[in-house]
Amino acid sequence: MARDLRITDFRPNGPGIVSIWKGEGMQAALRELADEKAEEANASARLHGTPETPPYGGGVDVLDLTAVGFVTTRTELGRIDQKAHHTLDALNH
Repeated sequence: MARDLRITDFRPNGPGIVSIWKGEGMQAALRELADEKAEEANASARLHGTPETPPYGGGVDVLDLTAVGFVTTRTELGRIDQKAHHTLDALNH
C-alpha cells in the first residue's frame, strides 16, 4: 500500500497566494469582522453617553501583499472615549 503512494514536488504559487490575500473575498471577510468589532466599540462607547455619530468605524486597507482589516476612531468623541476608557484595547482581550 505504501508503495502505491506518489510523492510530488510541492511549490507554492506566490502570486496566487497574494491574489487570495488581497482578493475580494478576503476583503469582504475582513470588512465584516472590522464592522463587527467597530459595533462592539460603539456599544461600549454608548455606555458613556449617546453619540449622534458612531465614534468608531471599521475598514480595510489593501497593501502590496495582503489586505488588513482595522477599527479606528472616527470622531472627536471616539478619540476622547479611547483615551479615557481604552475601548479599542479592551476589544482585543
